[in-house]
Amino acid sequence: MGYNKANAGGLIAKVQEVAKLYSAKLGAADKFCRRIIMDMPVAGSIGNVIDQCDICMGGTIKVFKNFFDCWKLKASEATYCLIELSDFNRVITLLETPLKDAKLALGPDFSYVSLIKVGLQHDSDYWVGLAISWVSDSSIQEAFVHVDDLKRLSQNRGSSQRNRHLAKRELKRHIVL
Repeated sequence: MGYNKANAGGLIAKVQEVAKLYSAKLGAADKFCRRIIMDMPVAGSIGNVIDQCDICMGGTIKVFKNFFDCWKLKASEATYCLIELSDFNRVITLLETPLKDAKLALGPDFSYVSLIKVGLQHDSDYWVGLAISWVSDSSIQEAFVHVDDLKRLSQNRGSSQRNRHLAKRELKRHIVL
């Protein structure tokens, strides 16, 4: 039996119900098993029908939200869940996209906070600078989460002078110097 848009809704509901049941039995501590459940294969073309938000990052790399409400990265034939902070290292190139465009493509549910945090804590001044630009494009409420990282950056002599000054400017915007 093939799946199409007409019968996809019922299948999605059944798969989500099973996933919730298994997730409840596993408990929050067992992340490995939750990842297996989130990665379980579903019939052929159904994946394209139910991707809610997505963005392509050049070539064959795609970030999308699957029917389990889990954000994933698909690169070539491999698919990775974006759950833990370290997982967002895989999508750090999203910082090269303007925040406004990323929010338009991915919607409000994506963990922009995690991506910015990975950028602010990166060893490369390039990614730090891009993360600071995303902080400056965020609302004050969204950016306030990053105050500790910005304080650390503004005092870190290992960071470039430009990034230290940008971090200080963002801290002034929050009046937390």
